[in-house]
Amino acid sequence: MKLNFFNSNYEARCSYCQNGRNLKDSDMILCPYMGVMTLDSYCKKFKYDHLKRIPKRIPRLPKFDQKDFEI
Repeated sequence: MKLNFFNSNYEARCSYCQNGRNLKDSDMILCPYMGVMTLDSYCKKFKYDHLKRIPKRIPRLPKFDQKDFEI
């Protein structure tokens, strides 16, 4: 039985692919199979790379005053 420590519900994107390489000074990916691709596209050779995904930051909580807790 294979253990999966990562969430398997990911969006297929060239920016998360093992094959894709970021182009310098551009928002494009260089794919060895399809050539230059946009970040949000993908092809049939897509293979998910867990280390390329950057998680979204958790928003900061607002600062509360004593007034906020009064009835």
